[in-house]
Amino acid sequence: MDLAVKSNNLDPGGFGEYEPQFPPRDHNQPPLTALLDEDTEEIRQVRDGLLASFGKAPESANDQITAKAMTDLAGQLAECLSRTEKAFHKHKDPITEQGRAIDRYFNQIRASLNEPIAALKTRLLDWRNRERDRVRREQEAEAARLAAEAERLRAQARTQEQIDEVIETRNRAEEAGAPVFAAPIRGGLGTAAFTQKRWKHRITNPLLIPLDKLLPHMDLDDLVGKFVRTGGRDLPGVEIYEDEEIRVRRS
Repeated sequence: MDLAVKSNNLDPGGFGEYEPQFPPRDHNQPPLTALLDEDTEEIRQVRDGLLASFGKAPESANDQITAKAMTDLAGQLAECLSRTEKAFHKHKDPITEQGRAIDRYFNQIRASLNEPIAALKTRLLDWRNRERDRVRREQEAEAARLAAEAERLRAQARTQEQIDEVIETRNRAEEAGAPVFAAPIRGGLGTAAFTQKRWKHRITNPLLIPLDKLLPHMDLDDLVGKFVRTGGRDLPGVEIYEDEEIRVRRS
């Protein structure tokens, strides 16, 4: 049973070298898919013929002749796929490289701007911390002064009015000692700089990390796959087994 498609296009080099020469596109040109359809017509014709042959193939190989025919058909399909990938890269790689060139160009601009922004943020944070410490020291001094004043008034209090003055002074002392909440730094162009707290981390000892707490946030299948690909063969909770598949190549 011969399942192979007889076509000179399947011979090595039969598709020819893929060198798309698309002119610069403008609004008067047909859609890109139309140009791709035209440029890949030969590949798609061969593909359709191979798929038709596959549709006629039996569900299983019961003899040597059928197995040979299936091997040839699989090889021709793989060859068609290989040439499809070659055509894909001929079309896509120039666009991808253009995208990379654009990334590199704008990344340089980003870097030239991010560097002074980061430096200014560091300087502003340093000033904000020093300013906050200064205000805190002033508040602590004022709170201590008011507390001492309240104690002096308490010792001299004789009337209800004097007692109320003591209570009011104590309240002012507590308010003066309240935490400092820094207001935004406002520039003259409508710009505002403010602090924002964010949780960060640094690993100090990886051996002490309880991995069970990280499991919900980990891609276990990917981690196990890396373990197996690097030679791991024994892992509790995982069945590691050797599978077998057919590889087809044309000589």
